[in-house]
Formats: sequence, structure tokens, C-alpha cells
Amino acid sequence: MDTISRRGLLTSLAACGLMPAAALGAQARVITTPIAIEDGRVWIAATIGGSRPLHFIIDTGGVVSLIQDDVARELGLRARGNTRLAGIGGPENFLVYEGRDVAFSSGAIQHRVVFGALPRNLVLGRGAAGAFAAGLFTEADADLDFGRGEWRLYPDGRGTREGYRELPSSIQHIAHNENGSAFVFADAILDGQNYRFLLDTGMPGQLMLWPGAARRSGLWNDAGPFAPDRGRGIGGEGARGRLVRAGNLRLGAFAFERPLVFLTDPSSLEGSHFADGIMGLSLLELLNLSTDIGRRRLWAQPSGRPQRPERYRLTGLWVDERRGALTITDLSPRSPAADAGLQRGDEILGLSLADYVRRAAGRPGDSFELQIRRGGETRTARLTLREFL
Repeated sequence: MDTISRRGLLTSLAACGLMPAAALGAQARVITTPIAIEDGRVWIAATIGGSRPLHFIIDTGGVVSLIQDDVARELGLRARGNTRLAGIGGPENFLVYEGRDVAFSSGAIQHRVVFGALPRNLVLGRGAAGAFAAGLFTEADADLDFGRGEWRLYPDGRGTREGYRELPSSIQHIAHNENGSAFVFADAILDGQNYRFLLDTGMPGQLMLWPGAARRSGLWNDAGPFAPDRGRGIGGEGARGRLVRAGNLRLGAFAFERPLVFLTDPSSLEGSHFADGIMGLSLLELLNLSTDIGRRRLWAQPSGRPQRPERYRLTGLWVDERRGALTITDLSPRSPAADAGLQRGDEILGLSLADYVRRAAGRPGDSFELQIRRGGETRTARLTLREFL
């Protein structure tokens, strides 16, 4: 079956004749709504109070739904005070809007949805009006079928799950967020060690480990290659981190080789008391997922989707701007930066940070020169981008 495109989601929503809400009572066995995976996001289309069709992402790591402030104002949504949410960059205050009669192309209608106003520094995806939180998946038995491109809702229960395997998992609220969505957690084995992951379709990558788990993993070291990076999300930027390769990951009956893991700096204080890390969409889309609300468990089967190309910075170095100068503050062994003879503490001359970022964002094989000052000496280094993890 061909999956629908993101553009097709709007077409299907605009063309459908929405059922009245009464038609979606206990007698409905399954309600099927198309979804799309594009640009590292899970997309779904919806209207709010009879509005024009809008694109949203499905974020199973979100405790409340979010909406762009300008969209909320365009739709005339009523402001209902403020709330405070914590994310990777720390806590942040949100203006709260109330949306009425949120409708999907299947005819499913949610009569009342609380939205937090999306912070300006948080980019969900090009053209996204907002994000639906985990409750879309955890308030009733539901499937995220990435193979067929469907979100299926079972108001009267899912019944048997032929072809699915139960995962070591739980569906639960976290402390201080009892009024928000319940999350899905799963236990997995990474390189022989046990970790508890929050399953988050809103994170495009594969795995993230918080500081304590990153320290325990032994993956944070200067002996092997790594790509310096920084996490971003609610609250802004998080602590500095590194992308590294692990050996293997086992999630119940399913195995994944050489996953790409974002390690949060083990010396950082940021982290989570409810999980060791996050499992993101790049792995989750390889499975079809099904929530079993009665038993608070998750089931899965292979989706048949191919692994998406992985993306990371191809230089092997991290640059900070200090007093108007660019300084190399982190550098990976066995990387293009190491090949070019660069070192921590080197200054890059004649480039703004924006210019450097633009050059470093090239493709494998792209090459450019840097003027480097080390101590009192200046030299030219040529850096050729390549994959090194």
C-alpha cells in the first residue's frame, strides 16, 4: 500500500465529509486517519472549529499539545492562562489556548484540546501549525502504523494483535504532569546494559542518553570518533553533547545494529528522573506500534520501512564564538578536523560563525580552507567533509 504524502493529508481532510461526533461512540470498532512521515516528522492533518486544514506533527514525547501563536490568533482561540513545562533546555512558561472541535479526516473529533503556545525558538518543522501530544496515542488503544501510513483508534478496545510482539514497556504519567498526556516507556538493552527509554516520535534522531546514563554507558570518551552537537527543544538549547556509534540495541524481540546515540555531557546537571534517555523516530518508524491501554503495555511489529539516511556534522569539531573570534572547543579523533591537523584552542580567522556553519553544512567530499592561529603562528588548513562515525 502506498503511503500518503504530507500534501495529500490536507487534500484528504478537505475532501472528507466529517461525521458528527455522535457517530463515533462505543459502536465504532476502528477509526483510521492517514499520517505521513516526511522531514523526520510524523504528520497528521486536522481542523480546529471548522478552520482550514492544518498540518500538525505527532509528538509522543509531548505532555501537552502545542500550537503556533499566530495560528491560534488567526483561529480566534481563547487564551486560558499560563502553564510551565520543562524541556531539554530547562523550564519555560507557555500561554495556554483552548481549541474546540478538533477534527481529523477519519471523522474523529476531539471536542476540547488544550494547546500551549509554541515558543519562537522551537522549530517543529516547515509548515507545522503545531504538535499533538502523546495522548493521541495513549488515551485509548491506538496504532501508529508507519508501514501503511495510518493512525488507528479503537474506542472500544483493540482486541487481538496478530503479528505483533509485546515489548517490555509501560504507559504512565510522570510526576507533576498528572493532568497531561501519559507517556510510553520501554526497556531496552544497549551494548549489554539495561536502559529505560521514553518513546518520542517528536525527536528525529535514534537515541539520546541523559548524563547519568551517558556516564554509565562508557561511550563518552576521547578515544573513539564522535560528532560534537547540542540538543535543542523546549527551554532552548541544552548542554553540549556528542553523537557516537553504539554496537547494538535490543528492544524486546527486535534488534538494531550500530545505532547513533546522542550523549548529553555526563558532567551536566540536566537530565531526567523518569527515564535514562529517549528513543526517537528514526528507530521507532522501523516498527508499527500499538498501545494496550488496559494492560498499560506497548506492542510492535516490523513496519517494512527502510532506514532513513543518518545526518550529523561531518567536520568532527565544535566552534564557539568568543569576543568576536571563533575558537575550536571540541574535536573528534579520526575525523576530518583531526585529518587537517586542527586542535582544541585553535582560532579560526576571517570567518563569522554564520559563514563557518554554512561551509560546515556541506556534503561528503566538499572541501574548504580555514585560516588557523595557534599561539603566535598562523597557517592554512584544508578540511574535507566525510562520514566518520
